[in-house]
Amino acid sequence: MYNPPPPPEEPPMLPAFNVEAMYQLEGMGFPKVRCQKALLATGNADPTAAMEWLFAHMEDPGMNLPQTGDALRSLTDIQGLMIRLLLAVAVLRAPNHLLNKSLC
Repeated sequence: MYNPPPPPEEPPMLPAFNVEAMYQLEGMGFPKVRCQKALLATGNADPTAAMEWLFAHMEDPGMNLPQTGDALRSLTDIQGLMIRLLLAVAVLRAPNHLLNKSLC
């Protein structure tokens, strides 16, 4: 019996961007996609922080590509990896006698 493939998974929706910050950044001449990336990177609240982020990342590759659900998901994955890395470093720095107790 033929089973059709499942429908493609829809990417997560982008968050609602701070309207006032978007207006200010676009009013300065920044493209919408760059404004969205800057607001996502800086907490979606402060247009000044977003503007500073834009100036610091002007030459980054992919700055003009739309923000996708995959990119948002990968940011979450990176945050999870960083937490695991920090935990691993903490374990490696722990004194040996503490590690021996935890392995018994």
